[in-house]
Amino acid sequence: EFYHKESTKPLFTKHELFAVENLYRYRCVMEILKIIKYTTPISLFSLFKISNRKETLLITPVPSKHFIYKSCWLWNEFRKMIGNLNFSSSLSTIKNILFKSLSRAQKSYGTDWCDKNFTEFL
Repeated sequence: EFYHKESTKPLFTKHELFAVENLYRYRCVMEILKIIKYTTPISLFSLFKISNRKETLLITPVPSKHFIYKSCWLWNEFRKMIGNLNFSSSLSTIKNILFKSLSRAQKSYGTDWCDKNFTEFL
């Protein structure tokens, strides 16, 4: 066959680029961290509920496609992967951990894309 469609995953890996799905996950987690850490904007901060038992666990609202639910869910998944984390950690530290985690997840599982490249934190 003259034309063969190739996977884009090797290019993303070589140039250390995030796929759109992982870029969205990265931005959501960073935005929620800033909102919770600095309590601004207050209009968004008031929409999030922090657990009384675990200071970094966010109570997820009713499942939906809205930012509040998606970002809470992503934060809690990321929090499980990190383990010992608190909101007093520096943004750059968490940013580096998040970047490495998403990069490892995106590079894993062979040379073709699979769902786990966009759903896991490694």
